[in-house]
Formats: sequence, structure tokens, C-alpha cells
Amino acid sequence: MSNAGIGKDEIARYVATERLQVGRELVAFLEANDFRVDNWSLRIKEGGPVEAIKEAINEVAPDLLVIGTHGRSGLMKILLGSVTESILRSVDVDVFAVPPIRN
Repeated sequence: MSNAGIGKDEIARYVATERLQVGRELVAFLEANDFRVDNWSLRIKEGGPVEAIKEAINEVAPDLLVIGTHGRSGLMKILLGSVTESILRSVDVDVFAVPPIRN
């Protein structure tokens, strides 16, 4: 956005607005899927997914990390990478990787 000439204040407002919207959507999703409020805590992090997940692991020190996968393979996996694979190789916590449901 800064390359497009948008000022830092406007970028900061945009990021803050998006953070609030993401939080609302995530809470709505959790509530719609019957996740009880007392069973989760919400953390919204900026940055790359691997770094954000590792930072959260360091903060929370969970016994188990449950993470979804896209189930990509071959060329798509090479081109897009794999957050789950990076996490599996770089954290010192048990990881339960859940693939997508296949029809």
C-alpha cells in the first residue's frame, strides 16, 4: 500500500479495521459451530503464518497443536509451500494435522 502512495496513518487505520473484522468473523464462526466461549482464547497476529503460529506456541505452551491442511500435493505443494509441513519440522510440541474431508 505504501508503494501506491498511501500514507502510514491510512494504512494503520485499514489494518485496525481489518483486525476488528477478522475478530468478529472468527468469533461468529466459533459460536455458530458450538465452540463454548470458555474453551478458547482469541489471538490475532500479523505476519507470516509460520512465524505467527510459532509465536503463539511460545506464548501459550500448548500440549497439542491442532492444525488443518489443504491436502495439496505435487506441483501445487511445491509452488505454494506448506505451512503445516513447516510447523511439523520446526516446533517442539505435539502436532495433530487434520486433512480436508474428501468426498
